[in-house]
Amino acid sequence: MAMPRMNRLAGRNAQAATVQIRVWSLSKVIGWNETAGGLANIDQLSSADALLKSQNLADLPDKKQLAKMLRAIDGYLATPYGPVLFRPAYTKYNGRIGRITAFAPGTKENAAIFCHGGAFKTAADLKIGRAKEAYATFKQVLPCSDNKDIEVYKTEPYVYPEYVIGPGNPRYGEGAFTWLTGSADWFFIAATEWMLGVIPDFNGLKIDPCLPPSFRRCRILRRFRGATYDISIENPRGRSKGVGKISVDGHSISGTVIPPFIDKKTHRVKVIMS
Repeated sequence: MAMPRMNRLAGRNAQAATVQIRVWSLSKVIGWNETAGGLANIDQLSSADALLKSQNLADLPDKKQLAKMLRAIDGYLATPYGPVLFRPAYTKYNGRIGRITAFAPGTKENAAIFCHGGAFKTAADLKIGRAKEAYATFKQVLPCSDNKDIEVYKTEPYVYPEYVIGPGNPRYGEGAFTWLTGSADWFFIAATEWMLGVIPDFNGLKIDPCLPPSFRRCRILRRFRGATYDISIENPRGRSKGVGKISVDGHSISGTVIPPFIDKKTHRVKVIMS
């Protein structure tokens, strides 16, 4: 699907854009001229795949659509280990559909719980202010999370697996293919840029946290363009969003972007949530 066409759809008709992104996501799995034929729930499959695999595509969906999709994922696709790619899994090979049906149920693209998908879901939650839900997913996917029984999980507690085997498989909950994923990088971005809200921008460092209400105080060290920023975030009222005041080296600044210093020094930044 050409990007200009998707942009026109988004600008002209939000409902059409939703339909288009669902068709696009479904086509990535089964091809333009095929349908799931009842083997998978089309609403669950398309919502998850559109979110987890095309979050940045033309900035679709919009905030209202994204909230609806995230609620669907929380309702239909949630597991103790993070969101499953879709459900139910294919249980027999279908030559017309192809590769996805060849995997054992709950493995690989056949309804596994991909760790990087959890990172994208975390970022998507934070994008629209769902900090509590984002943090829940973040913790579920962590290799060392409390919800993992090592007798079932069977993988290292200090590295992300590619995926956790999903429902519909007798090995449900077992980690698979550790060291074979970029999930650590994606979760680093989700945590530092989307949750703690320290975002590199052309004009400097943008500060826009989205914190779980239980986070009353945070600190992050960020090197950026030849300087180090020691950033403390105070959240006395337990708010998820909203920056009330920013000071750098004791001096208040206007707005939420810290201009780059480029002086090889450490600058102390204090952020007060409103």
